[in-house]
Amino acid sequence: MAQRRLRKIKGASEQDQQEEKPTYEEDIEEEDLGYVNGIIKIKNISVRNLKKMDLLGKSDPYVVFKAGDEEKHTTTVRNKLDYDYVNEEYDLIYNPLKMQGKKEVEVEVYDYDVMTNNDMIGAVNVDILPSKNKETRIELFLQPKNDVELKSNTNQKLGKVLFTMIYIPEDDFLKKFRQKELIRKKTEQEIIINKEFEEQKQKEEIEKAIEEKRRIAEEERIRKEALDAQYIKGVVKFKNISVRNLKKMDLFGKSDQFQKIITLSMLASSFSDDVSKSSVFLGIFLIARCRNSMLGKGRSSDFGAKKYCWQMYSYLLSFID
Repeated sequence: MAQRRLRKIKGASEQDQQEEKPTYEEDIEEEDLGYVNGIIKIKNISVRNLKKMDLLGKSDPYVVFKAGDEEKHTTTVRNKLDYDYVNEEYDLIYNPLKMQGKKEVEVEVYDYDVMTNNDMIGAVNVDILPSKNKETRIELFLQPKNDVELKSNTNQKLGKVLFTMIYIPEDDFLKKFRQKELIRKKTEQEIIINKEFEEQKQKEEIEKAIEEKRRIAEEERIRKEALDAQYIKGVVKFKNISVRNLKKMDLFGKSDQFQKIITLSMLASSFSDDVSKSSVFLGIFLIARCRNSMLGKGRSSDFGAKKYCWQMYSYLLSFID
């Protein structure tokens, strides 16, 4: 009986353990829920006090970041033990299925070698969960490759690696991406609307300027027509004409007054078209040039020229009549 009871108790204990085991596994699964598909963003990368690896120099360091099969390299710098990788930012895709249970970003610092294989200066592993949706500053001592899994942060005289890291789950990343896209599209739409508004405004200003120019030209045309309308074809009569103290113009005489030019000049201004005005003024000019021939005074003149001038004079008088 005692043995049977012992077996029952033993069986009950094993049964209780089996019932408790799934609960433990569930706790593990709940813990792993934090490690989901996402993006790991790394920036502000620096190295400090690196171990000298070259015989005739310092080190030529570059940093490698790994997450599963994802791998990103910084640039390589020459002969440096301290360096800031300015404006270098890298994104790693985190996929729990590809990580095979790993929850860390592997960080390795190498010394570049032209002739032989690159030498690893040191490495560290960084858990991504503390950086979930939170930008975290990482500063760790490099460890020998074989001691990396111990997650120690003791000074091994290999130097330090520093960087800023944030782990953004896929859903949050997509949410932020969509928000950025909405902001970008909204900004683009605002730019397009503002551009169209400015173009429309410029177009209206140009049209307004053209319309104003037309209005001024039309007002000037009307004003000119009104002014020209006051000067109609007619006759200007002069009388009681006299001259006093004229300047002596002839070598062997005085002056030969020619008041008729004044009348013809007034006649010319009464014509609205430029052709008639030009014709009259040309005639005035010719008569003025040959007035001595018309009057037959002064030195002797050619009979043909005198005749032509009298004909022109008679033609111009016909405008007055």
